[in-house]
This record gives sequence, C-alpha cells and structure tokens, in this order.
Amino acid sequence: MSAQELQAHLQGLLDQVPGGRAAVLADPDGITVAATGHDPSLEVDVLAARYAVVLRDLRGALERLGHGEPSQLILELRGAKIAIFPLKERFALYLILDAEQDIGRGLFAARKTVPALERII
Repeated sequence: MSAQELQAHLQGLLDQVPGGRAAVLADPDGITVAATGHDPSLEVDVLAARYAVVLRDLRGALERLGHGEPSQLILELRGAKIAIFPLKERFALYLILDAEQDIGRGLFAARKTVPALERII
C-alpha cells in the first residue's frame, strides 16, 4: 500500500469538492491510513475512529437483516456533512464538507475516487 498514492488520490478528491474540509481513508478499526484537509482544527483521526463505530454497527444491522453491504452513508450534522464510503477489506473513505455545502458534487467525486483507492489497498 503506497501512502503517497493514497495521499495523492485524497488530495485530488478534496480539490474537486467545493466546501470540502477533509478526506480520510481509514482501516476497519477507524485508524487513519491517509488523510488530507483544508481545516487544521479538524481532528481527522478522532473523526474516523468515531464514525468507524457507526459504520460497523450499520454493517452489523444490515447483515442481520440480510441487506448486504451499504454503498454509502451520509450524515448531516450541525457543523458538517460527512459522507462515508465503505471500501473492500472493510476500509472506508470519509469525506467531510461544510454544513451549508451541497453534497452532490462531493458524492460524485468520491464515487470516482473509490475504485482508485480500492486498487491500492
């Protein structure tokens, strides 16, 4: 797994997203593998760890219901919007945007980035 390649893909994603604050690739335990951001106050390691729990719980619930793997999870919070994309090997891509930003462009750009990330991990 090339950290430089991952970093380049995350930066390319963030560059395409108006209002994008950070892009994070995390392992199944929520440990950050690569990250980039425009907001130095944003604690991406903490964010990935916290929302990995949400993703793990969602995966468990969907599995019990027989619905398979989620394709994306969108959270609209007071201070931000977070789009989570489950990847192979239970990794995940987290895209954080400003709360008032339209998320459509971010979703489109992230979906285009996912295959490149999955080739590397």
